[in-house]
Amino acid sequence: MRRSTFFIIVSSVIGLAFLFWLTTRAAAMNGVSLGLHGWVAIVLGSVLSLLVSAVLFGLTFHSARSGHDERIDPPH
Repeated sequence: MRRSTFFIIVSSVIGLAFLFWLTTRAAAMNGVSLGLHGWVAIVLGSVLSLLVSAVLFGLTFHSARSGHDERIDPPH
């Protein structure tokens, strides 16, 4: 694994941890307590959002590197 990839993964995990902490603080300030289902929903939503964005970025980079973006076919 390259150093830049490792840095991106670590910074993403730190960002997620910060957002979870911020969520708990915001909920505690408003007097709301999250149950198990709430935490599962937050975790699944966060992880799935990261996966979707990673796949879309990967497809964008693959398209740019494979030359699909340079092809211009005039209409017939």
